[in-house]
Amino acid sequence: MFTISRKEWIELVGLMKVMSKPKLSWSNNKGMPIKGRTARLECIQRKELNGFRTYRRIEEEVEGVMTPLIEITCVRENPEEGGMPITERLTVDAELWADAANHAAELLRTAPSTTEGGNDALLEVDDAMEAFLDDIQMQSIGGISEGPYHILLGINGQKTAVTGVLNRCGSITTRLLDGGRAANLKLLQTGTRFAQPMAQKVNNEGIEVLEESHNSTEAISRVIRDRMVMIERMGSSLKYDDVADKVFRCNLAMIDLHMGRLLTEIVRTSYLEDLVRIDELIARMNEENPLKVKQELIEKHRYYEHKLRQLLFACLGGMRPAKIYTGSDNLPAFFLLLTPDGTPVLFDATDRDLLSRFLMLNTRLERGHLEKDHYGELERENNQYFFKLNLKLSLTKR
Repeated sequence: MFTISRKEWIELVGLMKVMSKPKLSWSNNKGMPIKGRTARLECIQRKELNGFRTYRRIEEEVEGVMTPLIEITCVRENPEEGGMPITERLTVDAELWADAANHAAELLRTAPSTTEGGNDALLEVDDAMEAFLDDIQMQSIGGISEGPYHILLGINGQKTAVTGVLNRCGSITTRLLDGGRAANLKLLQTGTRFAQPMAQKVNNEGIEVLEESHNSTEAISRVIRDRMVMIERMGSSLKYDDVADKVFRCNLAMIDLHMGRLLTEIVRTSYLEDLVRIDELIARMNEENPLKVKQELIEKHRYYEHKLRQLLFACLGGMRPAKIYTGSDNLPAFFLLLTPDGTPVLFDATDRDLLSRFLMLNTRLERGHLEKDHYGELERENNQYFFKLNLKLSLTKR
């Protein structure tokens, strides 16, 4: 038995579930398989610690019966100088592989989400699954590569192409944006001049609720909302000031100069109106028009929806709050999505309209841990008080 990060395990589940069937379904804009529209699976390739491995479905005669098998071919360097690469081959019964794939997906579905400290909990792999991984000689669960994507997928007889893995299976889905403190947004407290006891009263609001609930998502949402409402009841208001991190501020400016202000209003509305889904929040932005753009832009050009699509594509392409973003599009050729029940479906990244509709319908705001991400309190800076909100985006669970 051993523990592993959820991100690595998702890569493994994606590989195993895809190889469980000879065909792979294409996805619709809801992230569900399109009936009757499939791609023929040729192979999956990955670079692993023990060499470059190719996984392929074949049929071989076993005791006089044609039996479906998973063939694993590993090519690794020869330790002898100038020696030819060493090729090793092993096979696994396809039914046994499918059972192991279902078991791996079940471990992902039932694993706890976070620790009390707010970190993602490690996934615990049982002895049966560990024995299977030993049998197929898998030495790197998540694969290794120089870039963020580890799987090369071959379909319909085409050349293998880089594929990203997205997850909606289990308690923690794929995070599109998780920058920690770097993704904080600053609001300036204006109006009534706050003394330190008043600020401390706001910051103490809901501490017992958080402790009793072990910082649950529901408790965090309630406490942040109550604190913002308390500030208003004290005769003050919270006005957008800036993006807390300089690099993240510049990254957002690459998309739109007013992106920080828009995201702050989206996150604020999320707390005050108890909304988390991006499509619902965009509908509210269309009504409130926080950037005061012309109504024609909203009605005819779908301005706010377009801006969020740009952000989501940037996140999907690798934009991170603390990493300089140059606007380059680094999307892989395909995206493999694990649905809530663990079924793999496929997106063609060149169909940007379908992929963007999926992202808009299936992305939500998450609540970061208050202490870990350092937000949700009044903080004094240059004789002024600021209130920070945190931006965290992930796929919906269903």
